[in-house]
Amino acid sequence: MQINNNQSPNFGMAMIIRKDAQKLLAKKIKSDADIQLLDSLVETQKKNPFEIDIREELGKLTAYIGDATVGVTNHQLTVLKQGFFEKHFKSPLAFIERCCKVADKKNEETYAPNMNSKLKNIFEKTKFAQ
Repeated sequence: MQINNNQSPNFGMAMIIRKDAQKLLAKKIKSDADIQLLDSLVETQKKNPFEIDIREELGKLTAYIGDATVGVTNHQLTVLKQGFFEKHFKSPLAFIERCCKVADKKNEETYAPNMNSKLKNIFEKTKFAQ
């Protein structure tokens, strides 16, 4: 994880997929459509100040989701674990999509509660002011 002194929460935030999780995903993800979906999920999370750290623990994917904004010291870490059904009957991308939805919801609740969607779209085009 990079440590940046930039005050913009949009800078340096991303999805982290650790080496152990990469090996697990490489075994499961085969189609070009799945590869493109994973790429789009990673790309869209670059704008989210909530970092998703995906690891493999005991043969399952686990994600740690927390606010990585510089200067935020009292953030809560959310831990999501791949369930039995997700592991055995779905693509691992279903779990990653669930993690992205949780991170997006946390971002919405923390940084843009009750904001008009048109106004929010305008603000997303600019840098966050601290």
